[in-house]
Amino acid sequence: MAKHEETYCTPRYSRCSRAAAITMKAGFFVALILLFVPSDAFSTTQRNSYWTSPAAKEEIPPSILAKIEKSPWRGGLEPAVDLPSPVECQVIQGCVPTDLRGTLFRNGPGRIRIGECIYDHWFDGDGYVVKLTFQSNNEKAVLFQGAYVKTDRFKAEIGNDGKDGTRVRLAWTNARNGKFWSNLFQKPTNPSNTACQLVTTKQGNRALLALAEGGPPCLMDPTTLETLGDYDYEAPTEFSQVNSMASAHPATCPETGQMFTCGLRLVEPSAWPSLTQLKVYKFAPTANDSLELQHTATIDMSTISFVHDLAISEKHVCLFLQPYEAERDEMFKSMISGPPLGKRFSWNEKRGTRIIVLNRGDLSVASDVTTHEYLSLYHIVNAVDIVPEEKGLVEIQVAAHNGPRKDAERALADMYNQVYTDKERCRLRSVRVGNSGQVDIQDIGPNDSSAFELPTIHPQFVGKSHRYVFTNAAYPSTVELTNCVERLDLKTNQVDRAYFGPYRFAGEPLVVPMKTKKEETHAYILTFVYDSTDHATDCVILDAANLSGEPIATIRMPSQVPYGFHGTWTNDTFL
Repeated sequence: MAKHEETYCTPRYSRCSRAAAITMKAGFFVALILLFVPSDAFSTTQRNSYWTSPAAKEEIPPSILAKIEKSPWRGGLEPAVDLPSPVECQVIQGCVPTDLRGTLFRNGPGRIRIGECIYDHWFDGDGYVVKLTFQSNNEKAVLFQGAYVKTDRFKAEIGNDGKDGTRVRLAWTNARNGKFWSNLFQKPTNPSNTACQLVTTKQGNRALLALAEGGPPCLMDPTTLETLGDYDYEAPTEFSQVNSMASAHPATCPETGQMFTCGLRLVEPSAWPSLTQLKVYKFAPTANDSLELQHTATIDMSTISFVHDLAISEKHVCLFLQPYEAERDEMFKSMISGPPLGKRFSWNEKRGTRIIVLNRGDLSVASDVTTHEYLSLYHIVNAVDIVPEEKGLVEIQVAAHNGPRKDAERALADMYNQVYTDKERCRLRSVRVGNSGQVDIQDIGPNDSSAFELPTIHPQFVGKSHRYVFTNAAYPSTVELTNCVERLDLKTNQVDRAYFGPYRFAGEPLVVPMKTKKEETHAYILTFVYDSTDHATDCVILDAANLSGEPIATIRMPSQVPYGFHGTWTNDTFL
């Protein structure tokens, strides 16, 4: 933000007319408003940008370019470029901290269109993993790699220019190549586009997993980003390619290293329509840090429900089964004709939201209760056991949708035409589950916080009482896409905000703890910021204790990176 320069009047002001004085005062207040409100709050028109250049007209189909010119943030949806070999990044502002050494992995939809053929949902996008290697005391301080997850569905589209449509059926998008049999008996395919997880195999090798709810994890080489195939957490009877899926949000205990995840399971393909189950898994680390399956829990479901996230406290595992669902026979129907499975979900208000709390030790049920208060969400922030125990079981903090679920889904289904409002975004809510099944839902956090998505906390406070929540927020509410990072102080109800300037749009804030300190704000915040003027992507490093201050560093990526979902950090490097 430019510095505000004031011009002071001389004592001759007393000779001014009353009308002139009023005009001067009005101008002063307008100047104050312009000073503190982002300039892009008043305009959606962007001049002298990449989108008016000859290069844009040459590279992008006219119908797509017209949508981007109307709302330049949509340029951040444009397809990624495979860059699997390390490329040095340019630090365009500040300096990379010398104690920030390690690797950032982030996953997201690398493309949601092939030519002019646009996928029917953002979640259908082909997975694209970004890897940033931070090397301290090295002239090549930050190295970039980016690669598509080479799933079978991705490989099937190689060579396709989109003129005849897509070749493969997705969760929300039917194959559109004019061949009716392309969708016949075809299940939705796994995009592997939502999150990353680092694991150690039983052989002691480090492995990178690309996660999404559409199937088992996809194994990648953390050094080369080569796709190696499906991964079963070395529990093949539970994670077979046919029967079981894995959550995009495994939860790992910072104290014990225990890992918890869940996934939808279709009992037998030959039995559709049949019983649908949610499987919950507890893994424990072994001597070489590989994971060993300890316990499983099976939750019977009467419908197919969308379960994206889970949370752990020190004693419990918490899940939400929301009434955004499809009947069990809809899978079979979708394989015969009509819309794909993703478009067969709807919100069933009468069923209510089922809140399941399991005991962490053996995954036995501690509470299974249904609330009929409206509660729609993708993400859980954290879970904390209530103390003393007589006052309740657990408090779960969630990012709850402000408006109807159908509006959030509609927005995500039409990204190249969507105009977002706060109705499709979230607010912070507390869900307290009592010992006898009582449920109390309240708004929490600062009143002046912005609507948001993709909330995170300091990783060492997972399952514990914490003070701060970091969000990918939209400020002011009129902005077309999330454009800042906020820190919500749950103790003082204050907000600290990092705003990145006009026509720049932010992603998930990733909290990277400083290596010698353990307080919540003794951390770096890493976020990807898309500059729609230059059609470029930056990784911005912020001080968690002072988001509103100048960024510590801004690092320009060698190629534009599409908006993504979730990332992970490790202090290890893979070169």
